[in-house]
Amino acid sequence: MILRLLVHAGEKCAALMGRLIVNVPVKQVQCDEIWGYVGKKEKNKSIEEANNDGLGDAYCFVAIERHTKLILNFALGRRTQETTNVFIEGLRYATAKQSFQLTTDGFLPYVGAIDATLSDRVDYAQIVKQYAESGDPEKRYSPAVCIGCKKRAIIGDPDPAMISTSHIERSNLTMRTQIKRLARLTLSFSKKWEKPLVRDCAPLCLLQLLPDSFQFARYARDGIKPRGSRLDDCRTSGVIRYAHEIGRTLGVYVLDAQRQRATAKRIL
Repeated sequence: MILRLLVHAGEKCAALMGRLIVNVPVKQVQCDEIWGYVGKKEKNKSIEEANNDGLGDAYCFVAIERHTKLILNFALGRRTQETTNVFIEGLRYATAKQSFQLTTDGFLPYVGAIDATLSDRVDYAQIVKQYAESGDPEKRYSPAVCIGCKKRAIIGDPDPAMISTSHIERSNLTMRTQIKRLARLTLSFSKKWEKPLVRDCAPLCLLQLLPDSFQFARYARDGIKPRGSRLDDCRTSGVIRYAHEIGRTLGVYVLDAQRQRATAKRIL
């Protein structure tokens, strides 16, 4: 029952995101990939499974607007040129026809995909971070120390001071913390590509599509302005309207604990 509910929620969220997040005016966009795996890690695949793309490493490509933290597009697949092309095409559909700055890491397929799809509207730059290697086995799972980074302009004239992927990396950390399938050491990994990937769309949209979603939903209902929020920026991009759409689409009440308990009883 719970898995069927998550599949339903994931399908609805994906459709809602594709319908509402279009022609969003943006100024600065950051892109990155989140690593996960299906069935087993890539290094553990047998010789017979080497060409099976249904097993092994799986990546979630994510693009956010720097100021509102709004997720503009995401794509699930292998870390290949094909998945990158699909991801960038979706980003073009999500953004308005105006100039903006785009920053990614040094993943090479971004260059060809962005040049072919977004070269008419972006100032594009890459930032490549260098990390120190530790030979201590006890620090195997500890975060590596960043010892430097290189910035390079690829398309147009990007502002060097705004070349950064720090916001998207922090957003990815939030998703890794809240979505168990994306944790690095976990038993909750996806067992197959089809339904698990649809289920992953639900928490991705619910947790990250609407920054401060509970506060914005309360503002939309009661007119209580969230403290220290990015309300003006989010009103411009239509985030407050999305809060109502999420609630109507899923049939889930998120404004108070009483409604949550009532919903749980109705589902059970």
